[in-house]
Amino acid sequence: SQLIQEQRIDERVLSHLWHLAACSSSTPDIGLLIGKTVNRQAKGTLANWISQSCNLGEAFELFRDNIALLNPSESWVLENLGQERVLIFRFLEDSSYPHCAVDRSMAALLAWSEYLCGQPINVLGAEFTVERPSYITEYESIFGSNIMFGSTRNAIRIDKRTFEQPIVEANSYLKKLLSERAAKVLEEITPSSGLASSIISLMRSDLPTFRQIDNVCNVLHMSRSTLYRKLKAENTTYSDLLNTVRKTLAEKSIRDNDTIHEILEKLDFKDASTFYKAHKRWFG
Repeated sequence: SQLIQEQRIDERVLSHLWHLAACSSSTPDIGLLIGKTVNRQAKGTLANWISQSCNLGEAFELFRDNIALLNPSESWVLENLGQERVLIFRFLEDSSYPHCAVDRSMAALLAWSEYLCGQPINVLGAEFTVERPSYITEYESIFGSNIMFGSTRNAIRIDKRTFEQPIVEANSYLKKLLSERAAKVLEEITPSSGLASSIISLMRSDLPTFRQIDNVCNVLHMSRSTLYRKLKAENTTYSDLLNTVRKTLAEKSIRDNDTIHEILEKLDFKDASTFYKAHKRWFG
């Protein structure tokens, strides 16, 4: 039988449970309550794997790149801003989760980071797309007092030195074993018949990162040759998928009246002339 650490709930059920939780008027902060609670006996494949990292920086990279082991609709992006690191969280555009699920994911990132390194994480600030709630003290107890609500993103700012904190339980031998096991689990939940769809989901979640084929190969635990071969079996190519995602994003950006600079950033084009050529190819 499958190990309990590798068993998964259908995401439709998970989303439905979160919507039921969001309807609870007695505990509007349920996402924060769940997120800040670390159950050491409920560590799944991903949690066990990142627990063997040498420091929080490596742990975050493993977590970000293999988050499909937890929830394929979640995505984290890391931005470097001088002495700060900004961790930006989002769900994929086509997924349906209420904001309490966002609260859980962001609170859980800090709770598990503190658990892994054995000391509190100094949060410099946090941003949430939701408007200022009535239970502000619950947010402040986790993220500190420097919180912006009604933002355009969900993000946590921390000092870059935090990523250098060592992991208490790190074990290189166990990390290797868990890495091999995680690769098998990822292969099971990312069948080759849906490879193109998986790559499109990755690109939509973070195009600047997953426009680079090597980053996609790392997340899917595939070599370039294997990825090319499987995409060929699905009658497509990596370039075709990138073109499809960019065209879809372009259509949405134009509908939203985005500026040219916003469009270039979303589509990850280096200059306007490259975008104009692509626009002519797509739309005539």
